[in-house]
Amino acid sequence: MSLHHLLSSVCLLTMADSDVDSDGKQHSPRTKGIIQHFVRKVKLHKEGIDNDLQVTNEKLGQLEAAQLATNTKITGLETQVANVDKSLASLLRRFDEFHAKTNKDEDNKTSEAGEDNWDDDYIADTEQDDHDTRNRRWLRTNR
Repeated sequence: MSLHHLLSSVCLLTMADSDVDSDGKQHSPRTKGIIQHFVRKVKLHKEGIDNDLQVTNEKLGQLEAAQLATNTKITGLETQVANVDKSLASLLRRFDEFHAKTNKDEDNKTSEAGEDNWDDDYIADTEQDDHDTRNRRWLRTNR
């Protein structure tokens, strides 16, 4: 008996529970035992596959739920990053405006006072004057 014939007999037995093969012949008791053995094996294998499929579907559902939660968190983080970017851009714009205004004010003071000759100025011999001179020199050299 070929494997194909045996499997077709197993399928027929599972469908019709008959003792007759596809050609209409009676099966011997040995053949019936073999067929019943394989029917049990196929049923057990099918149940195992069904269980594996159920577990796989449950795990897939958990992964999809985790993916949705992660996507929600990522969207929230992207929104926060966008807000931080806007805030940083605003701060940079304000610093640039402040820096431009400060430079403009210094240019106006320099043009009104003439050339900057702080090094050549005579400063009285007081502690305050010496301190101011040092600060002016420090500011000028650190620009």
